[in-house]
Amino acid sequence: MVRLLCISEGFGSDIRGPAWAPLTPTPCVQLCILRTLVREAFESESSLRMWPLQDPRVAESVLATEALAAAGLLGCTRARRWWMRILYFLRICTHSVGGPLFLLLRDLYGPTTAFSFKWAHCYVQALWVLAPWASLFLCLGVRPFDTGPGRVQWEIFKAGVVVWCAGTGLSMWWHFRHQPPARLPMVSIDTLEHRPAFPSHERVWSSRIKRHAKLLFIGWPSVLLFIALINFTFTGFTQLILYFRYTWDPDKTQELWTQLILTACDFSFAILLELYLPLGSALATWMATLSDHRSALDFAFVIEISTLVVAAMEKVVFFAVLAFQFVPEWEESTGAEDLGRDCSHLLLGDYSIACLRLRLPFKRRQDIFESLMVGPFLISPFMKIFVRTGVPLLIRNWEFLSRQLFGKGLMRKVTNTLTRLLLAMFVSDWTKLGGIRFLWRGWPFEVIAFKDNEAAGKWQEESMPMQHCFSCFTCCKKPSAVQKPEMMVESTLRHYVRKVFDPKDELLELAESFMQMAFFGQVLPMGVLCVLLAQFLETKADLAKMLLVRRRSFPEPDGVPRATQSAFACAVLLAAVAWSVGLSLLTYNRDLWRWSLELQWLVLLSVLLGFFLSGLLAWKWLVISRLRR
Repeated sequence: MVRLLCISEGFGSDIRGPAWAPLTPTPCVQLCILRTLVREAFESESSLRMWPLQDPRVAESVLATEALAAAGLLGCTRARRWWMRILYFLRICTHSVGGPLFLLLRDLYGPTTAFSFKWAHCYVQALWVLAPWASLFLCLGVRPFDTGPGRVQWEIFKAGVVVWCAGTGLSMWWHFRHQPPARLPMVSIDTLEHRPAFPSHERVWSSRIKRHAKLLFIGWPSVLLFIALINFTFTGFTQLILYFRYTWDPDKTQELWTQLILTACDFSFAILLELYLPLGSALATWMATLSDHRSALDFAFVIEISTLVVAAMEKVVFFAVLAFQFVPEWEESTGAEDLGRDCSHLLLGDYSIACLRLRLPFKRRQDIFESLMVGPFLISPFMKIFVRTGVPLLIRNWEFLSRQLFGKGLMRKVTNTLTRLLLAMFVSDWTKLGGIRFLWRGWPFEVIAFKDNEAAGKWQEESMPMQHCFSCFTCCKKPSAVQKPEMMVESTLRHYVRKVFDPKDELLELAESFMQMAFFGQVLPMGVLCVLLAQFLETKADLAKMLLVRRRSFPEPDGVPRATQSAFACAVLLAAVAWSVGLSLLTYNRDLWRWSLELQWLVLLSVLLGFFLSGLLAWKWLVISRLRR
């Protein structure tokens, strides 16, 4: 027997929050207060399941508000001119931090959600500043050059990208520094939801040793194994691309098929990177749970910074190896391609990156380095939008059509299995569907239906205050229509099995995009325009994803995301400077082999030191932010 508790949003007058809570709490604060009261009412939280639901009328109001904000019709006493509406629609102009749309999102869905949408809008606005700079150098035909006048133009373009990174980080800090982090009535701000058992005073040192041992022998080896897996994937795709480009068709008789296969490799590579993102987040969360934390704030800080570090290493480590080990001309070469060169003396033989460096000339290695950025930098942003928003909507329509087109029989079983597989992969959280058993068992919940009309009438009569609640949380087009109780419960459970819209994941994607723009944008000016288009489309699709595709999440304060995003932007700025220096002195330096060995090592260690200092600066920034709060 499963007990279902459903509360509408109009309960603010009956629930009292903490003493510091406002007299008229917003729906976001009401939801937090309700969550706290329900948890306090249950002695054991292991079997407690709570999830907020979407109200279709509220969702329509939010979408309408977003449309008005995009047209520039909010926050002004009269309608804006047509050219101002275009600027607001393209996100060239955005509302302030306290704009109507962001205030509405903060009151309904929480400060973290509002912060993620505001940062996304500001990021698109910043990309519009960089787009004319990239377009100018694209018209001039600028790309990474070794020598000549083109080299000077490329250095100027790189300097402009670094200055843009500094301006974007400063703009982010300037936009949000005047607003203090929003507080919410959580279970407790000083303790974890599941309170850790700290040792007594005499066992402090033994507890520290155990925690450090776990991190040293379990946590960090797992991170290194994960990074090694990512590098192995990158290396495998590199070998595959090189095989189809140079070995599969040496006579160039099947050029069309070669280009199609290489394009398919880029798309497959982008999809595989999407699978690594949740794995990295889960690994960072697991590392944070290896040790005890004295407060929920410390625990949240560790999770956020661990997730950002793992994501940064996932996206940058392999390309750093290519840029500073594979491409540079460490020794003098003939400049000719020698694919048959013997590499048996190397560790992995013909399958090692060092063997490819020996077989390929300097110019060809540069082309490979730039072509490998196409998948994660140019294609992956569009794949994210399609996979996370477009595919779930298509699957839902397919589920409805398959029920109408196919009756009983073998075809119906095949389509049901295929639909369940797609639902588990793209729409629902497969752990809430019963795992892999969902593929052959189907819907895991069984709703008890009323046997007679008298019981149904009694239920409707006794639950009339709940009737509006159920109807507004389901996806029916007529909220006032009376539905059967089992249909209402089933619709509520369908909301439960959806994937949760986590604004922290959206902030993580923005941080990764900003980091890729700071690094890869210096090599591929065309990527600036592609990322601008992808981020513009994503700002349009994120609201629909939150309201129509994902399950509503519980509100959270935005203190930790603000601090981590600011620290990460500061670290990316310093790392971008080190990356730019490494590209100029190592990656695109044809005369590197003329330098002495000591000077080569000095430049390489200086670049690596810049990356290390960027991480140290981010950590110090977080420590200062925690002390201030």
